[in-house]
Amino acid sequence: MKETVRRILAGGAVAMCAVVVGSVDSNPAAAAPICSPVPTSMNGGGRVCIDYDPQGYRAVYQTLGSAYGDWMDFNLGCVNSGGFGDNGAFPATLIYATYSYVFKIGSHGTCWVYLYDRTRGGYVSSPSVTR
Repeated sequence: MKETVRRILAGGAVAMCAVVVGSVDSNPAAAAPICSPVPTSMNGGGRVCIDYDPQGYRAVYQTLGSAYGDWMDFNLGCVNSGGFGDNGAFPATLIYATYSYVFKIGSHGTCWVYLYDRTRGGYVSSPSVTR
């Protein structure tokens, strides 16, 4: 997985640093998140999104069907500062739900969310935002 993460973050040139910076919840983001254009095939379908948050960036996963109980893991990649991890994987057990996590890191320029499916393997990324 480390190699996959490195490729996501500028071809392996940026080191990862895990930071505990928030908590996963199942509440929708305050504003309309910017989502991946195509639902992921992971977890029965879903979209990975990013949204601005007063404290940093909000990662969002919107399930579009049965989540099958897969363990999902939010991560944040930023052009200027590498990557940030969340509190660890969470079980996506709700059907047609929205899971979110706030990376409380302030502004780090252009960033995107990537969601790793620890149960089935694979990842999908959101579009990037700049703040």
